[in-house]
Amino acid sequence: MTHPLDGIQAKYDRAKEQFDELRAEMDAFFNKEPNPVFSVGGFDTDTWEWVERFQVREETPMRFGVILGDSIHNLRSALDHLMWQVTLLDGGSPDDQTQFPIVKESEARFDRVADRRIPDLSAKHRALVKRAQPYHADDPTAHPLAILNELSITDKHHILNVTQQVMPDTRESIERLVQNMEKAGVSPARGAFIAAEGTRVEHGT
Repeated sequence: MTHPLDGIQAKYDRAKEQFDELRAEMDAFFNKEPNPVFSVGGFDTDTWEWVERFQVREETPMRFGVILGDSIHNLRSALDHLMWQVTLLDGGSPDDQTQFPIVKESEARFDRVADRRIPDLSAKHRALVKRAQPYHADDPTAHPLAILNELSITDKHHILNVTQQVMPDTRESIERLVQNMEKAGVSPARGAFIAAEGTRVEHGT
């Protein structure tokens, strides 16, 4: 006999396989020659600034979004399968409303959603689900479960856009470089500006 949680483990394992596949394909795409994305710089004599503009030689394959969507689906589905099995364990009757609740707003909101999604869970198991909720975090929207839920909902209606991003400390690194060059007397640069976080970087940005 298989264990009641074997299907959940299989879902998780498949999600990881898909994510590893995506990572490998993205690495191959963005590191190939000639580079599919790069930047071209030039001096703007009107503003007295050096400007780097993003160039797209080859669009990111839509396939990346499809693979990511498949991985997201399996992760979200694994959580829902878990609630189905725990409901059975607690003597309840799971149905088409049974789902792992993911709430980023408040405890009150969680209780309302949980009453609908996991009404038959024991107090002990419900408390475990409650403890994992995004609303406990300092930034609920950045919580992994909140991100998973948002991506899962988006993937049901649109192909997910898979991109690479500048690391958060890039601005600080550039500014340190400018400051060091200024101290050394080798650069007239006085500052640096980069696209704000979340900006959609397109050809010519």
